[in-house]
Amino acid sequence: MKTHIELKVSREELYQHIWERPLRDVAAELGISDVGLKKACLRAGIPTPPQGYHLMTEEAAKKRLRVPLPDAAAHQPITLAFRILDKAFASAEKEAMLHAREVTSRKLHPLTPQQKRAVDSTLKELRGLVAHRRTDRREMVVTPRGGYPIRVSQQSFERAFRFF
Repeated sequence: MKTHIELKVSREELYQHIWERPLRDVAAELGISDVGLKKACLRAGIPTPPQGYHLMTEEAAKKRLRVPLPDAAAHQPITLAFRILDKAFASAEKEAMLHAREVTSRKLHPLTPQQKRAVDSTLKELRGLVAHRRTDRREMVVTPRGGYPIRVSQQSFERAFRFF
């Protein structure tokens, strides 16, 4: 399945678009950020409007600020290619994400009696280890043998095991 469509735009077309509408609107159509579009314009030698240009109401001020499109230098591209996300793929991807979210939000199946006994025995073992905890000279809880060599405060330890 084709996920992206390649769109080729000439320097002149892109120049016209970015001087008619704000960069963020043109960039949204191309599927990139406005910063990415500005960088592409800089690489291609296309002048961009100054900040607030499209908010101006006076046509005279706009004409005065408009910079003409210079000829392309030897290292600058004549056409720019943008990879746009295919709308059909995007809608299918969105539906898949919604379905996945719905599946993961469902409640888990209840435990069988055998699974409950296994969990209970593990919890009893853990409670036994917690009941026989030691503290060092700084009143930090020391993990039992076989555990990770970490020290935690009494308050953090109790908060971690509050639900057991």
